[in-house]
Amino acid sequence: VDKSVQKIGNLESGGTAYPLCCDSGAFYVGGNDFAAKFTFDDKKDEFVVSDSVNVQYEEGTGNPTYTGTHDGKEIELTEDEFYHFFDYQKFAKIINFTPVESSY
Repeated sequence: VDKSVQKIGNLESGGTAYPLCCDSGAFYVGGNDFAAKFTFDDKKDEFVVSDSVNVQYEEGTGNPTYTGTHDGKEIELTEDEFYHFFDYQKFAKIINFTPVESSY
């Protein structure tokens, strides 16, 4: 296999409070109301979401609804399950970077 560097996709996180992280072959991204675990699918030759969590707030009442995905299936979550997902920040390695000019 050619050992040159190749672009295979983009991953981005929700800012400095939720940095892009990696651990055991997975990448983690997050933001205020979501987080996701990406793995590389060799058959599709791209990154895919393997697990995710999300919270949406009901208009007017502000009541939260916690949902996510696991193995490609939509799931309902408790508040504790939602926040537990963010534990990846305790063990995953933060990917530091230096911004570069883009040609896009």
